Amino acid sequence: MPSVNSRKVFGELRPKLPDLIATFMTSPAFDAWIHERHIHKILRLSSSATHGQYHALSCIITTITTGKGGNSKKNTHLTVDSNYAHCTFDVSPRNVHQVAFQPYGRHETFDAGTLNGTVQMVPRWFRFGPSTCSDLSTQLAIVADAIGSSSELDDSTRKRRQLNFKSFYYHKEDDGYTRNEVPSIAYKFFDYLHTIFKTPLNTQYIATRKDGSPDISRRAFDDRELLHFEGVLRKMIVASTQYGNLRVSNGDWVESLTDRVFSLPTNATITPRASSTQAVTPATTRSGQRSSCDFPLRRSNSTEIPDPLRHSFLGDLKLSRVEILSQLDYLFHLHGNSQVSINTIHQDDLDRHQITLPPDLTIEDLHGMSPRNISNVLYNIRQAQNKLISHLSTHNLASPRKDQLLREWQQDCQLYNSGMNVEGTNFAQNNSGNGALGLTLDAGYILRHIMYSFGIPLLQIPSLWAAFYYLIMRKPIPKRAIASQTSIWNHVFRVHLIDSELAARVFIEFITLPSHSGFRRSFGISTDGSKHGGVNRNVVLMTTNRSSDPAVVDPSFTSLTCSVTNNKSSDFNAKKNVDTLEKALGLVHLGYFGGGTNDNAPDAQLELRKTFDLIMERLESSPDPDIQKLAYHNGVKRRVITMGDPYHIANLTMMHFSISAWGDTNKDDHRQVHHRQVLQTIHTLRMLDPAEAQDNFERVLRDMNIPIQRLKTKNERIQRWLVNQRNSTDLLNMMELRDDDGVSALVTWALHYANTKTGLARTLGR
Repeated sequence: MPSVNSRKVFGELRPKLPDLIATFMTSPAFDAWIHERHIHKILRLSSSATHGQYHALSCIITTITTGKGGNSKKNTHLTVDSNYAHCTFDVSPRNVHQVAFQPYGRHETFDAGTLNGTVQMVPRWFRFGPSTCSDLSTQLAIVADAIGSSSELDDSTRKRRQLNFKSFYYHKEDDGYTRNEVPSIAYKFFDYLHTIFKTPLNTQYIATRKDGSPDISRRAFDDRELLHFEGVLRKMIVASTQYGNLRVSNGDWVESLTDRVFSLPTNATITPRASSTQAVTPATTRSGQRSSCDFPLRRSNSTEIPDPLRHSFLGDLKLSRVEILSQLDYLFHLHGNSQVSINTIHQDDLDRHQITLPPDLTIEDLHGMSPRNISNVLYNIRQAQNKLISHLSTHNLASPRKDQLLREWQQDCQLYNSGMNVEGTNFAQNNSGNGALGLTLDAGYILRHIMYSFGIPLLQIPSLWAAFYYLIMRKPIPKRAIASQTSIWNHVFRVHLIDSELAARVFIEFITLPSHSGFRRSFGISTDGSKHGGVNRNVVLMTTNRSSDPAVVDPSFTSLTCSVTNNKSSDFNAKKNVDTLEKALGLVHLGYFGGGTNDNAPDAQLELRKTFDLIMERLESSPDPDIQKLAYHNGVKRRVITMGDPYHIANLTMMHFSISAWGDTNKDDHRQVHHRQVLQTIHTLRMLDPAEAQDNFERVLRDMNIPIQRLKTKNERIQRWLVNQRNSTDLLNMMELRDDDGVSALVTWALHYANTKTGLARTLGR
């Protein structure tokens, strides 16, 4: 085979060399040694008929080192930019560009051009800028521990790290890798990472397990230093292992994990931190053992697919082979998700995932498969699965979904055979005759129960529905199995209307039955305005009977409406009340309305009287004589019964008494000395930052040796004296919290704001 040297490559690279040299020498700093195959991709070096990427990179290095290239007589002379000429690539202070490289490891196969085939060379490792780990062998040993390929690790630790290091890299759920594995790796190599770990270990958080190994907590390290180590560890994994992919974008490195494979050294050892040489010297770790880097090697590829994986075997559909197809489907699914590797799989991996290989297929057969063979086997499995689905569907048998693992389908079948029902339906054709589907009555009832009993907003119901569907069925919810927010609300309200109709029937049977004394029964209402979410609503409550037996009186009440209203006049509200009652009970049973109770405001009392008068008018204007008689009792025209609210009267009395005795409060005047202003001022101060207020209050209590309590404050309510009374009780109890010298904890808490804050917080504290 003809030899290739960098000078022969110069002629083809000469036009690109200035740009390649500038890109190479101005690469941003990176916290790890980088395998040269990454540099090939970053510089976009390509192979030609006479040379490969390895020799192209050698040409760039040689040209920089000598400061020139080519031949002036042949007009191929090239002078390197003076900023980069005669650059030394060693690790020393004289290397001003801090770009270094060193050959390391065993020989690897590199492309030497289409005419030359391949060449065996020792790979070069590059460093840009001051590296966190100056020794390459130490870096490789760290990575070996991180990805679970070190021979020092026990079997369980090795498998655990191999399974979870990719999840750690992508900041996903990593089954304790960040919590447990990262501190263990950092502890093991603590002495060799002095540029990261400058704070001594906190030995209080280092324990010893039963087997004598150390149990390291994250709290043994400085938080910022350990987070820095996590970032460096991710860079090392990318730059050092067969899973790395690096590129430069916008002046910075962008790294990610891939499944690209290239050989790496298997004899990496740790070099002591104090060593200033570049020689690879064996050293020991804290455990007293030599740290080695045993990377899994890629076996030689085979061009043959084992017979049990060929289409002729898998495609010969027999029910006896469904189990085999299921096992293979699951195995290659795990390979596709990087949970196992076909080329490095062991019997322990099969046992952990409960996979049984076909009798004629061995683990060694899997190790010899090339990526192309693996892709072909996946195609064979999919074709066999599609054939199975078609066969089962033809005979109306339960068949797996196209995106479902056969193992999951088998588990579903086993559950069904054990007596568990399959997924029920929540939809049925509606009565409109157009064939459209709608939620069943049962589904609407269940959804209403969930919304009202647990206080879940309508907005969250669809997302919770989808989440619980996956929790139970272990598959994403299909579109056909979920309803929109509008549909859910319509069917929930439908159930409410049905319940209201049934309740009205029971109530009508009760109200039309004479009392034990033979008198006509009557019912009352209570109405009031309510503002919720910035919207004015009119609330109507009606007395009712809780007992299902009409002869048994068990007084209760029910809500008829809380509809939106934009008019608060007594005439408008009276008409709205009558329309609501007539819709619920019908005109016949409006005659049993007797009156009600409202607050003591004149317009509220007037609303009750107008409601009664309007009902009487409708009764008398009815053409039915029996309905007209309901407006009279024993020949005498009925009159309304109205009652005021004694609690409201007390509130009004206390309000006017407070204003007469001490005057009214001035809004936003927190300097005013007033008993109701104290309530509002303390509440406003706490609500500026509730969390900070509670922390400050707890600090004051600790300083005074007083048991920790919750800081309770409420808004001042001028017309709600029962509320004010309860709130005042909490405030008085907090005022009684004093130290041995009689100093109030609440006053001390307020002085903290007066002395340390500015603006409104300082004003309120004073």
